[in-house]
Amino acid sequence: MTDKVNRHGFSFRQKQVQRDFVGLGHEITSCLPLQMSLYFNVILFPFWLVTTAVMLYLKYVYLSSIYRFIIILISVCLTVIECVRLYLGYLGNLSEKVPELAGFWVLSIVLQLPLHLLLLFSAPMWPLPGESAVEFVMLALLMSQLVTGFFALRKSALHQSRRYHLAQIQKSSQNEM
Repeated sequence: MTDKVNRHGFSFRQKQVQRDFVGLGHEITSCLPLQMSLYFNVILFPFWLVTTAVMLYLKYVYLSSIYRFIIILISVCLTVIECVRLYLGYLGNLSEKVPELAGFWVLSIVLQLPLHLLLLFSAPMWPLPGESAVEFVMLALLMSQLVTGFFALRKSALHQSRRYHLAQIQKSSQNEM
C-alpha cells in the first residue's frame, strides 16, 4: 500500500505522524491532585516532626529500652525518607520524569506506609492522642498520594512511550526520504 504524496514530497501519513508527535510533545501530564497532596504534605511535615519529637519526649521514660530504640530509629528514618520522597514527588510530577515519579511511589508504598502504620497502631509504643491525630492526617495524605501517584505514573509512562514510538516513526520516515 503506497501513501499519496503531495507536491512537497511528503506523504499524508508522514504529515499525520508529524502532527501527532508535535501535538503529543506539548501535552502536560502532571497530576494536579498529586501535586496538591504533595503541597499539603510539605506544609504538614514540620508539624508532624515537632509533634513526634514532643510526644517522644513525653513518653520516653515510660517505654522499654527496645521500644525507645525502635521509635527513635523509625522517626529518623521517616524524616529522611519523607524529605527524599517529597523531593522525588515534586520533581517527578512537575517535570514529568518517570524514574523520579516511580521512586517516589516505591518509597511511599514500601517504606513510608509500613512505618506510619507501625507508629500509629503499635500498642507497645503508646501512641498519644496528639500523635495519633497527626499520624492519621499523614496517613490519609500518604494514601491519597499512593492512589494519585499510581495514576500519574501510569499516565506519564504511557505518554513518554508514545513520544518515543512516534519519534522512532518520524525518524524512520525521514530516513526513507
